[in-house]
Amino acid sequence: MTSPAHKKRLDYVDGLRGLAAMLVVVAHWLEHSVKNDLFAVAPADQSPYLLLSFYLGRIGVVAFFCISGFVVPFSFRTETGVRGFVISRFFRLYPAYWLSLAAALLVYPLIGSAVTAPQALANVTMIQTVLRQPDVIGVYWTLFVEIIFYATCTLLFVSHRLHRPGTQLAMVIVFLMVGLAGALFRYTHPASGLAIGLPTYLAAMHFGTIARLRFLEGAPISARRFAAIAAGLMALVFAINTLGYVASDDKGATWLASSLAYAIGLSAFLLCIRFHLFGGAVLAYLGAISFAVYLFHPLVIRTICPPLASVVSLPALVPVSLLLVFVTVSIVAAIVYRLVEQPAVALGRRLIKGRALQRAIA
Repeated sequence: MTSPAHKKRLDYVDGLRGLAAMLVVVAHWLEHSVKNDLFAVAPADQSPYLLLSFYLGRIGVVAFFCISGFVVPFSFRTETGVRGFVISRFFRLYPAYWLSLAAALLVYPLIGSAVTAPQALANVTMIQTVLRQPDVIGVYWTLFVEIIFYATCTLLFVSHRLHRPGTQLAMVIVFLMVGLAGALFRYTHPASGLAIGLPTYLAAMHFGTIARLRFLEGAPISARRFAAIAAGLMALVFAINTLGYVASDDKGATWLASSLAYAIGLSAFLLCIRFHLFGGAVLAYLGAISFAVYLFHPLVIRTICPPLASVVSLPALVPVSLLLVFVTVSIVAAIVYRLVEQPAVALGRRLIKGRALQRAIA
């Protein structure tokens, strides 16, 4: 298991997490601004902007998922078991998530968006996808991917296989095969709209675990074998995206853009953990507040950008709008992190320690 020295060195991973969050902010700001005519871009000329938005968002998301794979499986502790993991994840995610949901339900009526009661109730669970209800905030879909990964890790932990490189490689292969099957179906049924990104993201998460095992945990994975795993992952993702999107009518998620963005996100992750890039106090703090940045930035964008566009001339709009979004999102995220996330995580830790003490006394 990772030593305290290793834990301290993970600041560079927090730095990448912070950069990934900001990439997603830029992507959604650009997408919202173009689609809502805030830049006075004609519909026929919007494609390059929307494609850039897609690139930036996908890069950030892939990096996020790799980081989750690098960190989450090592949150399990033998002395606290599955219960401790569930408690820690619950208090890490749900309080801030519920606050963002409540904020959306308050803000949306003011900006002309409607949320049905079934949709709102389903979103409380964080598994609204299973309940066939749309996400109240678009970024919530990634949390469902995280929950699937948590469930997979829990099963592997119970079976004592969580930290075995061979098992993690098997999970990468399984999810890639699922993605390939979905891509073949989508290729023969272009109008199906079947989501083929999910298994490729889960594969990235388990690849992140393999990277952790090799670079921090001392697992016997040679450089050549690790390079082969990374190359195989990218080759199969390229095949999945090509089959899935080449015949699709979805022009916003082309096969080439999907694969290149995935490759860039994966490469950024590998460079980060191999050479300890993206370190420093500022980036580490951005990483610490990144979950709140991720949850709240869509609300900030939809609240700030439209009124700003009505009073600021076009030449000044782009830098002013983006800067204001960055500053506002950072302030909101810092407040949420300080007043909600930190106390919730501390409460979760106290509950875990209390249960562990009770077990020791018993």
